[in-house]
Amino acid sequence: MTFYASATGDWLENIVSLLEDNWTSANTDNTTPTIRLITDPSLPKKINFSHGDYVLIYEESSDEKPADIGYLGGRQWARISLDIRTNKGRPRVNKLYGEAGRIIKANRIHPKDGDGNSLGIDYIIWRGAKDLTNRMYRIWRLVASIEPHKQYVSVT
Repeated sequence: MTFYASATGDWLENIVSLLEDNWTSANTDNTTPTIRLITDPSLPKKINFSHGDYVLIYEESSDEKPADIGYLGGRQWARISLDIRTNKGRPRVNKLYGEAGRIIKANRIHPKDGDGNSLGIDYIIWRGAKDLTNRMYRIWRLVASIEPHKQYVSVT
């Protein structure tokens, strides 16, 4: 996997596919939310929550730690946010949050996509969530943070 200035472009898409491939709608009132990158051009500028629930994914930060002298490589990781939104109330947003947490925790060591191919991530750390609910606008929102790590990335 090659990393550029954005550092986690591939990882963001891999997290989207991980959630889409493993989502169990029975755990969330038999509905599957729209799971997209927040930069996806197909996403409308203003989201209409009457069409369903959303899990929007974006990168907060990323970092790279070089290896010791004499080694060609290093460690890379990123902090990625899963912005879980609904207008169906607190119980629904908690179910969506629980299902996202179940998927990340179940696949935290060497996660694979639906075809069994490696996602290029060594492990994922689940960091919990912030509650950004705005009941005035009837939007229930939790923003969960995860940290995918790649232990050794060659620089050659």
